Amino acid sequence: MLSELRVQGLGVIDDVTIELADGLTVITGETGAGKTLIVTGLSLLCGARGDSSLLRDGADAATIEALVDGEDGQQVVSRRLTGSGNRIRVNDGMGTVGDLREWAAGRIEIHGQHEHLRLADPAVQRGLLDRFAGPGHLAQLAAHHARFDERASAVAEREVIAGDERVRLRLADQLRHELDEIDAAAIDVDTDEALADRLVVLEAGEEVQQALAEAAAAMGEEGAAEPLGVAVAALRSLPSTGALDQLADRAIRLTEDAAELARDLRDAADDADVDPAELDRTRERLRILDGLRRKFGEDLAAVLAHADEARERLAEIDGHDDRIRQLDDRVATLDVELAASAAVLLAGRTEARSRLVPEVMERLGPLGMPHAVFEVALADGGAARDGGHEVTFTVAVNPGEPPVTLAKGASGGEQSRVALAIETALADADETSTLVFDEVDAGIGGETAKAVGAALAVLAHARADRQVLCVTHLAQVAAHADVHHVVTKQVTDRRTVTRTRLLSEDERPAELARMIGGADSNAGLAHAVELLEDARARLASARMRAE
Repeated sequence: MLSELRVQGLGVIDDVTIELADGLTVITGETGAGKTLIVTGLSLLCGARGDSSLLRDGADAATIEALVDGEDGQQVVSRRLTGSGNRIRVNDGMGTVGDLREWAAGRIEIHGQHEHLRLADPAVQRGLLDRFAGPGHLAQLAAHHARFDERASAVAEREVIAGDERVRLRLADQLRHELDEIDAAAIDVDTDEALADRLVVLEAGEEVQQALAEAAAAMGEEGAAEPLGVAVAALRSLPSTGALDQLADRAIRLTEDAAELARDLRDAADDADVDPAELDRTRERLRILDGLRRKFGEDLAAVLAHADEARERLAEIDGHDDRIRQLDDRVATLDVELAASAAVLLAGRTEARSRLVPEVMERLGPLGMPHAVFEVALADGGAARDGGHEVTFTVAVNPGEPPVTLAKGASGGEQSRVALAIETALADADETSTLVFDEVDAGIGGETAKAVGAALAVLAHARADRQVLCVTHLAQVAAHADVHHVVTKQVTDRRTVTRTRLLSEDERPAELARMIGGADSNAGLAHAVELLEDARARLASARMRAE
């Protein structure tokens, strides 16, 4: 909520500050003193269009600042309007006029002849009707939202999966060709990695075989057993000492190694027997493996990893048709469920309308509009996240007139009173924290003015987190205020300057007496006191009825 509003350099206003509080705050004063300019300043702070014609004569800029109380503490929202543009701060940062509108939406509602009427927005009307319908209806609406969002997600996924079918089919063919090529090679990493060494042997042919045979012959059948055997026998004949025993052990190990080498050389010589067919097979195998490495990986392990990835991607593509069928089935099911939930929402809105219309009608009579007819029209707007129903508040102010939308159906004062009737009927449903009424008392007086004041007070006290600000020239309305500011104009240095003053409770009767034309008479003061007592009684009675 707003705790303070400061307006500088706007019209006749030089610099005024209005303290706001919970409940009903009224602003009164002489005609032309600048009461409505305070509302104009607040409108600018809410993102209304502004130009240099609004600036005080001789001022370079108009500045409007509000101190706002919130869950995270206080913040300052400001707008500085000059002939060349705006300077705006919202949420401790620089902003735009759009940011101001976003900040004000759902927070501040201004009802006046020249103000955009939030209640005229069909989306706002639908939201208010839904909240008026109650928690059960809101739960149904939340479920409908969830179904609608799920359907949108399913449709989006289907579009992504389906994509360009020709591209998908070409990719599938490519992946199958790659897998066929890799699978046909039947790669055995350990065996195939050794083929390069085998090829060296095969290509060396007779030279390798001859060299291995000569080396085997040189080693003898037992691997140079005779000279090594003599050495072993000689070493064993020596006395046993640590050093001599080590030499004998080395000779024995060398004998054993020589014998093993002799056998390996003979086996290698036998294996080196060149088979031309094996040479051709080895060369062809290596050619195939080299081709796979060039296409799919730096080594055979990488080639096999590529095959695994290709298999997974191919499985995804082949599974797309199944997923598309699943999504189509889910969308069809959700369409049926959405149609059913939309019907439930329509029933809930219809029931809420049947309660809201008479409540608003009941309030219009006392507010000076006994012949006005309020209606809530419901129309099918097609499948939508909100249920597909167009909600329109209409009013016919005078007998015989056709119903029209709120923004077109009444003068400034009538429009404000229609809005007041709607706001009081929707007091518990509307979450707007600050409501502003200007010209709500235009063209009325007497008991109607008292009813307007009482309605404003009831609206202000319907929620603990709400405040109502009203600019009025009627004492019957002002008597219902919790906080009363008076606006005066003075001439200082040959310039008209607007001033504001917060009245104490003791000062209020004098201001009310001035408003009814009896400021200098005991009768006027007595009447003012009577108005204050009547206002307190009306509010107490209204609270008892509400309870």
